[in-house]
Amino acid sequence: MKSEFFSMFGIPPTECEIEARKDELGVPRLWFRSTGNPLVGLDLTGATQLQHLLTDAGEANQANEIGQHIAKAQHLR
Repeated sequence: MKSEFFSMFGIPPTECEIEARKDELGVPRLWFRSTGNPLVGLDLTGATQLQHLLTDAGEANQANEIGQHIAKAQHLR
């Protein structure tokens, strides 16, 4: 997945793989991985904000994908 909104959250604006898992403190996050860039974790509040931005911009498929990852992360609690 790639989005112009990624940079607003410190995520490189390149094609990223997204994974839902807990951080070292046990907090569920979405993790964004792209070649040549550091792994970036986004908490569920930030992920929800990203989802809303995508929805408002008319990027429904990407918003749905983020929503699916958020749902997976919520089940990790």
